[in-house]
Amino acid sequence: MNTLTKKITANVGIEEVWNLLFIQFAQVSKYNPLITGSRFDSGPEGGVGSVRSCDLNGNTTIKEKIVSAKPFERFDFAIVEGAMPMVASMNASYSLLAINEWQTEISFTVNFVSRPRFMGGIMKIMMGKKFMRMLAGLRQYLETGKQVTPGA
Repeated sequence: MNTLTKKITANVGIEEVWNLLFIQFAQVSKYNPLITGSRFDSGPEGGVGSVRSCDLNGNTTIKEKIVSAKPFERFDFAIVEGAMPMVASMNASYSLLAINEWQTEISFTVNFVSRPRFMGGIMKIMMGKKFMRMLAGLRQYLETGKQVTPGA
């Protein structure tokens, strides 16, 4: 199993970050330029058990499910359907830390098994760059309300 963590600080309070990431779980395409579309599928919307579909490109759709949460601190989700290129399995988590009333540190951690396994190191480098783009889009959306452009 490979683990990768990326962090970013957003100039918004922790409640606003939690609301977007957890309560509006299905709205990931608003801030993630790697996703061309997203939608709510099933379960309690914005809660443990919530399932969303994410369109990664014209041919690939994955479903992700929230599997655990500690409000305003952390939540974990897993890919439950579909596959990403060269990834056998993947789960991820967001962790939040209030720096003060108007700043939040957002950590994104992903655990994955590469396919083939020897590609793990290369995949960490590639994924690290993509996840930093996702976090930059998240910060932009949180701070400005401006939705990101897919592929940007």
